[in-house]
Amino acid sequence: MELLVAYEQDPAGYNMAKFISSDMSRDGDVFRGKNFDLAIIPSPAISADWLEQKYHYDGFVFLSKHAAQSGELALTCHSTGNFSTAQFGGNEKQVAIPHPHLQKSYMKK
Repeated sequence: MELLVAYEQDPAGYNMAKFISSDMSRDGDVFRGKNFDLAIIPSPAISADWLEQKYHYDGFVFLSKHAAQSGELALTCHSTGNFSTAQFGGNEKQVAIPHPHLQKSYMKK
């Protein structure tokens, strides 16, 4: 099972989390769902390296704001990580294990 993660100070991610959590039950700091759980965290997703120590899930899906270079509204889905330097966070030369089945399902809906 995957854990959806939203940073409480990111309006886009937090609004998505509020909407999704309305149909879930709360269990401590996690909202429980049928197909996935949800956590709203106090630190930016880009610096949330501690998630794997606190939560034990098959994968993490970050709900966050992204901007299209063109300025057009966009819905994106991508794996996290850095192929070279860690300019914005994370670890250098480390990429996450992708979950293409989850990404495909997300984009189809």
